[in-house]
Amino acid sequence: MRRKLIVVLLAAVSVPVFAASNLPRPWFLAGSDPEHYDASIQLTREARVVDLHSLPGSAGKFATAMQAFPAESYRGKRMRLSAQIKSYDVRGWAGLWMRIDGDGDPPQTLAFDNMQKRPIKGTTAWRTYEVVLDVAPTAKTVNFGFLLNGEGRVQATAFDLQPVNQRVKPTN
Repeated sequence: MRRKLIVVLLAAVSVPVFAASNLPRPWFLAGSDPEHYDASIQLTREARVVDLHSLPGSAGKFATAMQAFPAESYRGKRMRLSAQIKSYDVRGWAGLWMRIDGDGDPPQTLAFDNMQKRPIKGTTAWRTYEVVLDVAPTAKTVNFGFLLNGEGRVQATAFDLQPVNQRVKPTN
């Protein structure tokens, strides 16, 4: 049986909120200086859109709209996270990201890709982006979202997380 998880509808996970935002759980806002960003959910006829935009003073900083959930069901699998993203006047860069964490305080990063080497810049139309990571047998948490580094606005929708076969190459 093939398992597919639509992560936008993921049940709430108990995680701290790092900055005030208009995001409903399980989404939360984090980053190097999330106070210089705002995030919200916009409901349209077609979809729920997560909107992340900079506020004055965001140059040189970044924020992410993200979720986190236990990794148990995904251990030992190669997972592909995809989402549709649209950008407006991104003066730094933006990207879809996923991180697999293990034990520790702070948790050990086991796998990570934030698209920094293939960034979203400027103003773009809706496009599907993806990251692919291996979930280690010792993984504790899967974290994902999209980020905005610097000034601009980014919107994302249609998040999808699913296992893929070993022929699909990891993106990290």
